[in-house]
Amino acid sequence: MKNIRLILLILLATAMLCSCGAGDAARDVADYVKSEIDLVRDEWDDIVEFYEYEPTPTDKIVTPMASYTDTDTELEPTLVTQRHIEIVESAYNSAARTVIFSSGNVDLSDKSGVFAEDDVRGYTRVDRPRSMNVTVFTSALDEAGIEYTTVIRKNPAPAGDVFAVEFAGKSDSAAYYINSATKVTLYVSAEKAATMGEPGDMTVYITYDDGPSAKSTVQLLDVLDTYGVKAAFFTLGNAIEKNPALARQIADRGHVLACHSVTHDYDKIYSSTDALAAEVIEWERIVGDAGITLTSKLFRFPGGTVSKYLTEGKTADMKSRLAGMGYAVYDWNIVSNDSLLYMREDEEGVHDYIKRNFIETLDYALREREKKDAPLIILLHEGVTETVDLMPWMIEYLMKNGYAFGSLEDLGASWTFADRKTE
Repeated sequence: MKNIRLILLILLATAMLCSCGAGDAARDVADYVKSEIDLVRDEWDDIVEFYEYEPTPTDKIVTPMASYTDTDTELEPTLVTQRHIEIVESAYNSAARTVIFSSGNVDLSDKSGVFAEDDVRGYTRVDRPRSMNVTVFTSALDEAGIEYTTVIRKNPAPAGDVFAVEFAGKSDSAAYYINSATKVTLYVSAEKAATMGEPGDMTVYITYDDGPSAKSTVQLLDVLDTYGVKAAFFTLGNAIEKNPALARQIADRGHVLACHSVTHDYDKIYSSTDALAAEVIEWERIVGDAGITLTSKLFRFPGGTVSKYLTEGKTADMKSRLAGMGYAVYDWNIVSNDSLLYMREDEEGVHDYIKRNFIETLDYALREREKKDAPLIILLHEGVTETVDLMPWMIEYLMKNGYAFGSLEDLGASWTFADRKTE
């Protein structure tokens, strides 16, 4: 919608220039464009607030059209005076792409190349910092003698990182070229809200199965990183082959990339212990081909360690083989039943169904733990849209009830359904 409005704005501005006297038209257009730019900037403030920012691969953050002043001399460069916003592209803001509108023959951004010296004459150059940490960025601005202010916003980027820059000028792959007569605004990612903790009575572990998913992995990562929560992603080799960049994001953003087989084909995987081991070895090859180095080895049986495909003896043999390969095995004891949405009653909404199952099984796990100590492991599924929608609710529910969030690799030992048996 914002893209369409700005395109219409440009067309209207052109029409006004054609139909009016040059002087009056220029003033009218300038006033109109300024009012629309102010509106877009106000809306942009809402976009970067987490609850309003739900990026998709097609999202566009539209930067306002710059205004230029004609000059009769080539000796005095004409500088951009209208500030515009550029998102810092990173693994944490990969869905946000800046769209730069230009006026005349002057481009505001050339991220793939480098401006010629004449194109940036009169601007103050600030090389792109080696780190987007706000201290590093502000040091570069201080050295260049450029005034700035900082604004704290919720964002998936690590706390203290600059995730957007608002300035008058241009940018290319090497540097920002800033009109030093205008103050720069740095948008800085806020401190994270959740607490990461060591294994303990009030520690919960979030896990996802069956990814990576093109429709949801980035959104899930953004939610987790906004709160500062780390999770374990039990991935399928077939899905990694389709989405290797998403698998790399999971690892690069500090989450656990774990094994959930290659095919999720019960008949194939559970035909023998050798067949299961072969799936794990193939999964490792696919992970390596995706450019990922494993920092830990975690495995989850498709369907869990108890099913019609497995006997107690067969499960024990498979767990023993996996242990010999360096893998810890994890089932779960808290669910949202997001993979069983068809079981809900017609009158119960999907979100209500997921919330109810989550709260009920969390309470049950707590009661069960009174008889035998057990970690609190939550099972979710990457590809379920409603799960993505409810992650902020789930994290905040746990925070409000005093829970910390753990990284499953820190448990250090397997935990499966067999460990739930009480005396």
